[in-house]
Amino acid sequence: MTPEMASREHPSVLIVDDSPAIRAGLRRILEPAGFAIAAEAADGSEGVESYARLAPDLVTMDVEMRPMDGLTALRAIRAADPAARVIVITSAYRKAEVLEALALGAGYVLRKPPKAEKLIEAARRLMARKPGLQTA
Repeated sequence: MTPEMASREHPSVLIVDDSPAIRAGLRRILEPAGFAIAAEAADGSEGVESYARLAPDLVTMDVEMRPMDGLTALRAIRAADPAARVIVITSAYRKAEVLEALALGAGYVLRKPPKAEKLIEAARRLMARKPGLQTA
């Protein structure tokens, strides 16, 4: 575990994505890097509910989901917890969407599927409270 990680030995992560394959892929990247998956959610409303119930250290959030999309969920999570650490992961990667996610408080916006090293770097930086406000 790197020193820039928060004091928790295995920071908890909530994965929010409507694709079971993407959720499994994110789990395969994050767990070996020292993160504990607290829960998975298949849409934004499940993500908001899981965040309220579990208070994970970090959230990965897809954008295009139904019935509640990821940006709406991000808005709700950050309204309830302005310190929430969120990485938005999107396949569309439209400029307006990226800018909105950053304005809503996402620490990073990554292209789906994210490269393992980019996701791990973003997660570790957010855990160290070093948001990059970067896209990759």
